[in-house]
Amino acid sequence: MTDEEYAQTQEQLILLAQFAKDLNLSGFLQRISQAESVAPIMDPTLWIRGHRQLEQVKRLAQALRPFQQEIQRQIDEVAS
Repeated sequence: MTDEEYAQTQEQLILLAQFAKDLNLSGFLQRISQAESVAPIMDPTLWIRGHRQLEQVKRLAQALRPFQQEIQRQIDEVAS
C-alpha cells in the first residue's frame, strides 16, 4: 500500500464513520421486521419479488451495528 492509498483509506474510513454514526439502525431493522411479518400476507406477489433485496439490506444493517457501536465507544473515549 502506498502512502497515498493509506491516506485515502483513512479518509474514507473517517467519512464512513461520520455517515454511519447517526443511522437509526434499530428503528430501520424494526421496520424491516414489520414488513417481513405483514408483507407476505398483504401483497404476496410484491413480497416474492422484493424479499431477497430486503434481506440483503437487512444483513447490511445488521453488519453495520457493531461498527456503529465501535464508533460510539471511540467517541466516548475521546469525551472522557
